[in-house]
Amino acid sequence: MVAFVEIKQLEPYPTIFLLVSCLQALCVESGVLYLDSSVESIVEASNGISHVACGHNIVVSCRLATVASAAASGKLLQYKVGGPKVAVQTAYGIEVEVENNPYDPSLMVFMDYRNYTKQKAPSLEAEYPTFLHVMPMSPTTLFFEVCSMYISLSVLLLNLLSKYLEKLIAGNWKKLLSWLMTMGICIMKTYEEDWSWIPVGGSLPNTEQNNLAFGAAACMVHPATAIVGGVSHANQIINRLASTVCCDLHITLSAHSLTCKEYTGRKKGNALFGLALILQQDTEGIMTFFCTFFCLSTWMWQGFLGSTLSSADLLHFALSLRSENGLTAYNRSMI
Repeated sequence: MVAFVEIKQLEPYPTIFLLVSCLQALCVESGVLYLDSSVESIVEASNGISHVACGHNIVVSCRLATVASAAASGKLLQYKVGGPKVAVQTAYGIEVEVENNPYDPSLMVFMDYRNYTKQKAPSLEAEYPTFLHVMPMSPTTLFFEVCSMYISLSVLLLNLLSKYLEKLIAGNWKKLLSWLMTMGICIMKTYEEDWSWIPVGGSLPNTEQNNLAFGAAACMVHPATAIVGGVSHANQIINRLASTVCCDLHITLSAHSLTCKEYTGRKKGNALFGLALILQQDTEGIMTFFCTFFCLSTWMWQGFLGSTLSSADLLHFALSLRSENGLTAYNRSMI
């Protein structure tokens, strides 16, 4: 039984420096000004103007404040009450030169969820679901990343858990080294390392506020993949804002309808059910779930991960997943 999925790498992975250079050039061409300061709060005035309070007593007034500060947006935005809880995904990755590479250099491993160590987890945080991603840069240079899903947390608590999250990321580092050792992969040189924690799930922003959330701040992080959506809607959002910013006192309503349309109702609910299910599984349960998931028709699992399934498709997807023979009775009871 194959316990991982390989996806062809269609194009070279771009470097962050190239992306920054392109963004800076576009900003200069468009006359965008950058203020090197931190935002303390956003105050909405009765006349529809937002006052952005920054450090060093700087206040910027505007018709529309767009907030794209991910998990730090909790103090700047209002969110709907009673929505799903926020969970945290931590990740640790390294780009390395290796010997004894067992992976096909022409393929990118999307998700390898096998248990390489076959040992009982030594601590509670080590027992959470963990996945390995592998992206070949050359036959001997690879990028490895370990991602783990953790317990649900409230938005307010996220800002207080940096020390604990650092511990979880360190656990990912140890697990990655253990996996590579078990597979006989020898690291010859380390080029780069990165680590992060990503909030997934959570409530959608309140559309009545005069501030626009975007990206992770708008809960656009797909709970199953931790990929941030919204880029595909960027031009639509800009065009709609440009046509309403001069005359509409509630310009954020039309923008929110675009930023949130892929993450509302059944689509968001179907994505969140996978997250809730994963958080309650042990290693064997995770194996069973994903083996079943990737045995579905390709258009189903790819459409789910890519957020392209319609409501009718999602119903078909859920019924197909529930009826698969490989899914245990416990897992089926949660769908």
